[in-house]
Amino acid sequence: MVIAKNEKQKIIGMARIIGDQGMYFYIQDVIVLPKYQKQNVGFELMKKIMTYIEKNKKENMFIGLMAAKGKEGFYKKFGFVERPSEKYGPGMCLE
Repeated sequence: MVIAKNEKQKIIGMARIIGDQGMYFYIQDVIVLPKYQKQNVGFELMKKIMTYIEKNKKENMFIGLMAAKGKEGFYKKFGFVERPSEKYGPGMCLE
C-alpha cells in the first residue's frame, strides 16, 4: 500500500495491490479525497504502484484492476486495456 499526505501530514489518498506474487497482482484501490483530485495525486500513487509491480512481476503474470466507470482513460496511461477486447474476455465481478 502507498499513501499520499497533504502539507499537514493528513492522508489524502491511497493505493494498494493484492495478489499472490506468483500468478497475479490486482490493483484493488486507488482513492484520492475529492478536494485533492485533479492534482496528480492519483497519478503519483499509480506511478509508485507500477514501479513496485515492474520490480516484482514474474513472466506471464496477470496484472489487473476494475476501473470505476469513466476512469478507464486514467489507467490507459499506465498501459491497461479495456476488456473485453479481441484478446481478453470481459472483466467481471460478483453482484
